[in-house]
Amino acid sequence: MTAEATRDAFVEKLLTEMDRHNYNQKDIANICNVAQQTVSDWINKKKFPRMNAVEDLAKHFGIPVSAFYEQKNKESIIISDDGLRAIINIYNALTPDNRSKLIELGNLYLAAQSKTEETK
Repeated sequence: MTAEATRDAFVEKLLTEMDRHNYNQKDIANICNVAQQTVSDWINKKKFPRMNAVEDLAKHFGIPVSAFYEQKNKESIIISDDGLRAIINIYNALTPDNRSKLIELGNLYLAAQSKTEETK
């Protein structure tokens, strides 16, 4: 999934949950302990949330963190790529704290990649 697709999936899920719970940006800011402008930047795809904010949202809404990164209309993913399989095996072997760090690191790489793609 590209950085843009990851952002799109996150924003789509966030807006869905906001609508479902009748929340506004200020409500989300309070849940994540961030400024309302930060939530606005997430929704407008100017910034990507830190992993702890995504975890706070997932806990609050009672959904897995992965729900914020899943694209709609995907019934299942067949893992045929050896690299992807290796990444999943590494992830599964990590502690929950290190899993969060790995995801945050991956998001940093995606953001850097996105900036590189924008300059092309």
